[in-house]
Amino acid sequence: MAHVTAQEASRIISHMNADHAPSLSHYLEHFAHAPARVAALAPRIIEFSTDEMAIEYGPQVQRRTWHYTFDPPMYAGQARKRLEAMHSEARKQLGLVSVALSDKVAELESPNGQAEVEIGLESDVTIDDVRLPTLTLVITLVLTLMQIFVLLAPNTTVINFLPWLKPLVVRGLNALGYVPTADRVALGIKLALLGPLFGAHTLEIFFSLNPLLKRYNVQNPTARALYTVLTFFGGFPIWTALKARGEKLEHKLNEGPKTVFFWAPVFKWGLVVAGLKDLSRPADKISIPQNLALTATGLIWVRYSFVITPVNYSLAAVNAFVGATGIASLSRAFAWKYMTPEEQMKVRAERAAQEAKNAALKLKDQAVDKIKA
Repeated sequence: MAHVTAQEASRIISHMNADHAPSLSHYLEHFAHAPARVAALAPRIIEFSTDEMAIEYGPQVQRRTWHYTFDPPMYAGQARKRLEAMHSEARKQLGLVSVALSDKVAELESPNGQAEVEIGLESDVTIDDVRLPTLTLVITLVLTLMQIFVLLAPNTTVINFLPWLKPLVVRGLNALGYVPTADRVALGIKLALLGPLFGAHTLEIFFSLNPLLKRYNVQNPTARALYTVLTFFGGFPIWTALKARGEKLEHKLNEGPKTVFFWAPVFKWGLVVAGLKDLSRPADKISIPQNLALTATGLIWVRYSFVITPVNYSLAAVNAFVGATGIASLSRAFAWKYMTPEEQMKVRAERAAQEAKNAALKLKDQAVDKIKA
């Protein structure tokens, strides 16, 4: 597997030092057995590689350095999960109750009764540009044009286009002490239409888009601005497209011949070959328990292949074949089991006759070869 690159190490160091000093102090308390008071003094990672991590901490006049060896080594794409695991282990051993989520660790309560929430580590993926599916762009464009139309449309057009809103707006203006002129009624209708929409989109920027920008390391100011503006006008299709792209890039980290995702299904094709060979075996010699186990394993692993991240289609395919060959062998075994004794005797006799015929042909071929020699 690929080693941690200098660029990835630099990004991990910057992120951990800037946003996760408490986690570093927990590492020091648990793994290095450093006193809590000393561990909390400006801990910062100074080295990070496939094999080890070095954390500097302590008072300015007497800084200390602790080296932690990764066992097994930490390869590219593993930083988030490995460091989250260290974080969870340290907090558990220190008596801090925490729950690990997919992209954050929420601390329920610290011993002193103060509740905290720590945002988890970023993804190992970096996105620095804006790429959106064509359908998302079309939807956003149509929605934006509709919003512009509502904003710029003449007052009479707005009132006539949505007459059912007029009585509600008039009632609201009267309740607020305003005379319901045409301009005010039209403005009220526009606010009633666009206010909730822009409000919802603003909430999506803060609670849906911004966490994704942080998770996928979107540092490019232009890209961040474009995603923000597009989400303000287009809403959820924009940030869901960013999420889908980030997940796709994360999946690629676990693809290729250097990962278990590739080799697990490759080696499992041996079970398929063995199952196909069993199709030529006499039905009375087929093991029902063995093929039941293979069939169940194949079918449940087909399902499992679609719930793991990333989805492993090759693993699903090989397990589908494992299940299919198991079902074929079981059908032959059960067909034999429920034959009458007379039918079984007939099949055995036919098989014995065929075996004798094949043996005679083999002897004949051997005799011919000797004569020719």
